[in-house]
Amino acid sequence: MRFRMLALLALAAAFLLPRTMMAGSISFDLTVDEHGGTAPPADSALVTVDLTSPTTATVTFAGENVGGNQYYMTEAFINVSGTSSIASVTGTTYTGATAAFTTATNQSLDSYGQASYEIRDTNTHDNDSQIVITLDATGGNTWASASNVLTPTTGYNPAYYSQGFDAYVAAGDSGTTGYAGNDTEDLAGYLAPAPEPPSLLLLGTGLLGLAFVAFRKAKASGLTLGI
Repeated sequence: MRFRMLALLALAAAFLLPRTMMAGSISFDLTVDEHGGTAPPADSALVTVDLTSPTTATVTFAGENVGGNQYYMTEAFINVSGTSSIASVTGTTYTGATAAFTTATNQSLDSYGQASYEIRDTNTHDNDSQIVITLDATGGNTWASASNVLTPTTGYNPAYYSQGFDAYVAAGDSGTTGYAGNDTEDLAGYLAPAPEPPSLLLLGTGLLGLAFVAFRKAKASGLTLGI
C-alpha cells in the first residue's frame, strides 16, 4: 500500500509540474529557400533553442557540413515570443576566431517578415560557423518551454509562403576561403509552439486524487506510512 501511494504521488507530481520544470531543448533546420533554388542545401543551417530558466534562453545557429561543404552565416534573425532583451551574442568565425556582432531590433529580410532581432557579423568577410544569442525575458514575460521562446513572424509576403518564420539566416558555401559569398541564400524555418494538452492537467489531478484515497484507506486501516 505504501509503495502504491508513493507511486501515485510521484506520477501526479510529474503531470502537475509547471511546464518550466520540464523545459529543455529543441532543434530545427532552416528548410525554406526564399527563391526556390537548390543552393545552399536546405539543411545547411540548424537552430537550437535551450531554455535554461523561465526567463533565460539561448538560441544557437550552426552552419552545417553538407556533402563535404561547410556552410557559414553572414547574419541571423529571430522572432521572440513576448518582450525580451539580448544579454549577449557570441560566435565563431570560419577561421575559429571569436566573432563580433552588431544587433538591431524589429528587422526583416525580404519576404520572411519582421523579426525581433537581426544579428550581423561586424566584418562581412568573417562569416560564422556558429552564432549564439542569449535572451532575457523582460516585463514579466516568461517562457513555459523551449518551444515557446520563438514564434512565427508576421508581415511575411503571402505570395511566397502562408506561414511566418521563427528564424532565418543568410548562409553560403565556404568554398576555399570561408567567405559565404558562394551560393549565398536566405533560408528560414519555424517550430510552432505545442500547447500543453489540458488532459495532462486532468490526469495529474486524477492521480493525486487516487493517492489521497489510498492514503485515507491506509490511515483507516491503522497502517503507519512513513513518507
